[in-house]
Amino acid sequence: MYQSDMNEREWHAPGNWHGGWLGIYSSEHDSRLLVPKRNRVMGWTLNFAHPGARFLLVLLLATAVYAALKGSRA
Repeated sequence: MYQSDMNEREWHAPGNWHGGWLGIYSSEHDSRLLVPKRNRVMGWTLNFAHPGARFLLVLLLATAVYAALKGSRA
């Protein structure tokens, strides 16, 4: 089986989706860091089982906090 086929199979598995409408996705067998949400109109989400997900999440949160703090000083 090709990795792309496995990714697609994992994406369709209901057990890999958590959090209801939040669309939290977690699959160790899916090689993608970013995956489309179930409702593709809603955008993309992180694959929280991917090793890079925690790093990217911390980076995004740190950037948001930095922007908020910098904006409050202006």
